[in-house]
Amino acid sequence: MFGTYRALLAILVVVLHYAKVNFIGQYAVFGFFALSGYLMTFIMQNNYGYSPRGIVAYAINRFLRIYPLYWFSCVVAAMLLLLLGPAYTTQVNGLFAFPDTTVGWVRNIFLYLEFNGPNTLIGPAWALTIELFFYMCIGIGLSRSRKITLVWFLLSVVYTGYMIVSGADFIQRYATLGAASLPFATGALIYHSRGDLKVRFPFLFNLAYVPALLFSLLLINHAVMLKSGLAASLGFYSNFAICALMVISLMERKELFLISRSLDNALGDLSYPMYLIHYPLGFLFLYIYRQAGFEFTTTGPVTFLLFFPPLLAVSWGMAVGIERRVEVLRSAVKTKLKA
Repeated sequence: MFGTYRALLAILVVVLHYAKVNFIGQYAVFGFFALSGYLMTFIMQNNYGYSPRGIVAYAINRFLRIYPLYWFSCVVAAMLLLLLGPAYTTQVNGLFAFPDTTVGWVRNIFLYLEFNGPNTLIGPAWALTIELFFYMCIGIGLSRSRKITLVWFLLSVVYTGYMIVSGADFIQRYATLGAASLPFATGALIYHSRGDLKVRFPFLFNLAYVPALLFSLLLINHAVMLKSGLAASLGFYSNFAICALMVISLMERKELFLISRSLDNALGDLSYPMYLIHYPLGFLFLYIYRQAGFEFTTTGPVTFLLFFPPLLAVSWGMAVGIERRVEVLRSAVKTKLKA
């Protein structure tokens, strides 16, 4: 039952860009990383296995999961750049622009991006570069056993501690492969430790209100740490700990309070399209509303309330029109290569 959680994390990223609520989106990205570490380990262990055919099926399906919707979003972004013109888009955000070199185009097309890299079609897609790297590592066995995963986790803890002690800035501790190793390793270790966790922390699995409580704690942690000036340090890591607890509390649940499994799946289907398309559509929404007489000098809570409903509609259209069709192909690939 991770669909609702994934959708909420995607919404927090949208809140960062549409409402300019600092750090809330960065907190959500690390939550996504921890969840991916768990889910990729789960599907390798239970759905694909580590035979050559299983690894090939996993690789193809990861490609199909990431690239079709990403490429569609890139086409939309390119059309908006042509429609709105560079004079407008660079005024709003100078990073949103056509790549100006062949290498730049290759990096955008094949998802080899860096945080706040110039001339990018989908700004938040740098996180997908990190996701793809750890998808590959997990696929070839980085989390194949509990012992290997524990070593990975401990090395990640040591490296994170080194970054903190050495005074690494927030970007180094957030948007690099080394920084992302900790949440991915944590998610993988949660999978391998699920039996022990059920024995030691039964309330995380049994009490119906725990997921709602943990998500509330995420928001409270953000607000308190932002107010205290610790959002980039203590608050970032306490948020990560709460996200890890959220994965634990959700991994074996069959239902959520007021949310059926079918609704949870539907909400989860919106998360990836929303994450991708909100960035280029934000420029269009801002332009349309300015033309309608809303003289926004910057984005904020009001712009989020105005922009979110049409974003939700477009995300739903992408989920139904593209993602569900690709899902049929992914199921066929898994069935054929595992046969």
